[in-house]
Amino acid sequence: MDIQTRNTCPHAPIQLFLEKTHPAEISALMGYLQYDGDGADGYRYRNKVTRSLIVVDRNGSLVSCDKNALHTIAIYKSVFPKRKYRRKEQRA
Repeated sequence: MDIQTRNTCPHAPIQLFLEKTHPAEISALMGYLQYDGDGADGYRYRNKVTRSLIVVDRNGSLVSCDKNALHTIAIYKSVFPKRKYRRKEQRA
């Protein structure tokens, strides 16, 4: 992808931001972030799971970021592991 195309794509600013800050998790995080429009403050992206908002400018610099904007399902599974439930014993 050349620089001209990269700057016109709505996902280009968030990709630049993630390349700088989270290069190892970029592919996982991009699956959770949905383009939510642009405004005077920058490009808005919403996390599909947490519904939190992150705003970056055209150069990929962070403008604002909600608390859970970069959380993924893997993070929640590590924080809240699946509980193991015992099977109910059948009464005779």
